[in-house]
Amino acid sequence: MNRSLTPLLIGAAAGVAAALLSVGSVVQTVLSFLLFMLSALPLMLAGLGWGPVAGGTAAVVCTLAIYAFAGEPQAIIIALTTVIPATLAAYYGGMARLEDDRAVEWYPLGSILFVLTMAVAAGFILSGIYIDFPAVSTDLSVELVKRIAEADPEFAKDPLATMSLANLLINAVPFIQPSSWLLVLVANFWLALLISRRSGLFQRPKDDWPTSLRMPSRALPLFAVTMSATFLTGGWQMIAWCIAGAFSMAFVLTGFALLHRISRGQSWRGAALWVAYATSLTIGLPAILFLFAGLYDTAKKPAANGGASTL
Repeated sequence: MNRSLTPLLIGAAAGVAAALLSVGSVVQTVLSFLLFMLSALPLMLAGLGWGPVAGGTAAVVCTLAIYAFAGEPQAIIIALTTVIPATLAAYYGGMARLEDDRAVEWYPLGSILFVLTMAVAAGFILSGIYIDFPAVSTDLSVELVKRIAEADPEFAKDPLATMSLANLLINAVPFIQPSSWLLVLVANFWLALLISRRSGLFQRPKDDWPTSLRMPSRALPLFAVTMSATFLTGGWQMIAWCIAGAFSMAFVLTGFALLHRISRGQSWRGAALWVAYATSLTIGLPAILFLFAGLYDTAKKPAANGGASTL
């Protein structure tokens, strides 16, 4: 086989695989949902293992395949929220500064997290504009409040409570969607790095995530401005909440990396990590502590230049 065609063929196969995983979410089953969560993995594997040509081919083929299988709206939304962020993560994950044809400095893991965060926020904003998200979010919130009122007649008798809950849900949806999807994409990126490295297709040294997964300091003023913008009204407020959601999750991940780093070699490490993850996933509120920890760690020490370690 012509070696120049290999990245194209690999990319095409990865694109079809990603499309099948994405459109499978139409079938409302637990398995299809779990497969949908892995839809970015083939795209990242193509880009990391076979380079930008394969990654770009996978992105184009995936988008076209979704368009053929599910139509234009789903193709545009998945391209904006999954395909482009996944392709960018793989591209920057394979980027290195070369000296004498040898990689001496890889693109920092923290900067990849920043790029992925920006891409996810932009993707959800653009897809929200495309589908008229304010109207969709309002309709969804009203429907949810109606369901709650049907289940709890006492709640329905309090118009102030129903209105407050509806307003809360309208703002919560654009915050939760990008934040949760960023978490999914970061998990896919970690898995893609692991698979591509163990397969011998990827030369980037193993990243020490607890040390390297730290947002760059330039993210702090952007996050501060975004949080201030959440006090606006209308579409601008939803855009601000969308960006805030993505950046909040990025800083939460930075906070968890800090916990992993400071707990190394400690007897309480296992219990602390278990409690931290369990309570954050079930209750949610402890994640706020890791958000502040991530903000503190980012302000205290910028991400390392290399972002990769052989440890």
